[in-house]
Parts: sequence; structure tokens; C-alpha cells
Amino acid sequence: MRIHRLVVVSVIAVVASLALGDPARASYSLASSVAITGGTAIAPGTSVTLLGNPSSFTFTNGGQSLTSGGTTVYLGNENVAAPGFAVPSTNSFNFADVIVKTTTSSGPGDTFSVPYTVTVTATNNPPPGGSGTGSFTISGTLNLSGIFSNASGLNGTVNFTPGTITPSGTVPIDSTGVVITATSQLFAAPTVNFSTGNLSLTLTSAVVPEPSSVTLMGMGLVAGLGLFFRRRMLAARLA
Repeated sequence: MRIHRLVVVSVIAVVASLALGDPARASYSLASSVAITGGTAIAPGTSVTLLGNPSSFTFTNGGQSLTSGGTTVYLGNENVAAPGFAVPSTNSFNFADVIVKTTTSSGPGDTFSVPYTVTVTATNNPPPGGSGTGSFTISGTLNLSGIFSNASGLNGTVNFTPGTITPSGTVPIDSTGVVITATSQLFAAPTVNFSTGNLSLTLTSAVVPEPSSVTLMGMGLVAGLGLFFRRRMLAARLA
């Protein structure tokens, strides 16, 4: 019974030490880079004048745009600077701003699609851990239908079809076991000529125990059990 208790207590101690160590292990920052087939680069600091509130939008981190007819779609890069998000945690990250501006003033309006790919790079922020990186590639399509604006107001719809997130599983972002998983693309539609929308996804970070740490803990557990048995054998001889 004493042996069983020792094993149970040792296992609980190992698990507790891993769990307690996770929150302080690392944090990570993020940077996205948008690509649109046939699109045009938007330089950082470029401003787009809108008709409503806000009256303009500045692309702090640049992006890409595509024009069809009198309608232009702008996708802006999004960054989360260090220290960013803690590990472990689950967060929603806006990986692209979405702006739609039109000069078309009558129906049936402009209708077209905008396939995009976005590279999202996560960077671990030591200490602790190492300054490694890991990346996801996200694809999808923005669909615009009947976009025009006249004295009666705004017309048309903007929605999106999610594509893929590659890889679909976890991505390591440093050498000490920090991993991140991206899921659930979401879309907040812009109001044409009036306000911005965004594309986002859910990011879940975790810490996978380092093989060396697990090995050391296992060695400690074995050493403890060995000492326990040795003391029992010595006590038996003396008895």
C-alpha cells in the first residue's frame, strides 16, 4: 500500500509541476501577410477615404487590393506585437481587415469574387523558451454581389467562403514545446463605403512537455522508488 501511495503522490507531483509551469513558459506574437491573385500591393501607411464613419482607414501593415468595375476590395495585414498572447490560452485573432469601396452609382452593380491566401506567422517571445517561429496558410474567397451606391443608399452584399487552414493540426513555434493550433475562420462583413470588416480565426496555444524534462522527472521517480526499496530491504535484514 505504501508503494502505491508513493507512486500516486509522485505522479501527482509530476503532473502538477508541468501544469503550474505552463502559464509562465512563453507568450507569442503574430504577423499576417495577405496575397490576392491578380491583386495590387498596399504599402504600409496607405490611407483609404471612406464616406461614412470612420472617414478613412490607414493600412498600418500594408496589404493587397483588387478592383473590378468601380468596386475595390482591400485586405489589410494584421499584427499582434510582443508580448502578444500568453501560453496556454485560446484567442481570436483578426488576420485581415476588409474594406469595400465603390464608385459605381447604379444597378445592377459589380459582382465578382476575390480568392485570397494569408500566411500567419507566430513567433515565440523568450524568455523562457527559444525564439522560434511557426506558420499557417489560410485560404478563402470573398464574394461580392450587386455592389453600387446611389442617392438612395448602399446596395449589394459581401460574404465569404472559407477555404483551408494548413496545416490542420498543431504547429511548433519554439524548441521547448510551445505549439499552436488554428481553427474556425470567421468573417465580419464591411459596410460598403462606410466601415471596415475583418477576417479572423481561433488560435489555441499549449505547451508539450520537453522530452528532456519528462526524462529527468522519470529518472527522479525511479530513483525515489529505488531508495524506498533499498530502505525496506535494509530494514528487513536488520530485523
